[in-house]
Amino acid sequence: MHLWASGLIDDVIIGNAYASEAELKALSKVNRYQLMLHVNYVTDVNKIEKTIVEAPQHFRRGDITKDVIRSTMPRVTYADIPNPVHDNNVEFQRGDIIIGNDNFGHYKNELQIVLEPHKESRMNKVGSIRSDELFLLDFIKPWSKFKLIGNK
Repeated sequence: MHLWASGLIDDVIIGNAYASEAELKALSKVNRYQLMLHVNYVTDVNKIEKTIVEAPQHFRRGDITKDVIRSTMPRVTYADIPNPVHDNNVEFQRGDIIIGNDNFGHYKNELQIVLEPHKESRMNKVGSIRSDELFLLDFIKPWSKFKLIGNK
């Protein structure tokens, strides 16, 4: 993922004559056209939040901020679906996935990935990007698309 996300390469050549079936299978699952990041959910994540995380094609808005990566289409698609408050009184850390709760007006159900620590009571923490993938957040540029995959 890192090699393709960098935008600096076109092909990956496997030079290991003894690559295992498991290694080849793992490589075949990498999407070279967009980042696919794994999410570890919090205990109180609800059904609509899991849907917002996993179902849409996310893309980062073009008017970027240094604090978060914003995926705004879920707030339009899921505008009428309630999202009660939970896990909102903590300081969010880099890689946390947060979603606007019922107290956030028209930003309700907007998905954000935290880049800089901050607090915001109108957002629920629903999970975090897997720690070994946090460095990939730097490759999500304006208007680039990404997918989030819940760890089962």
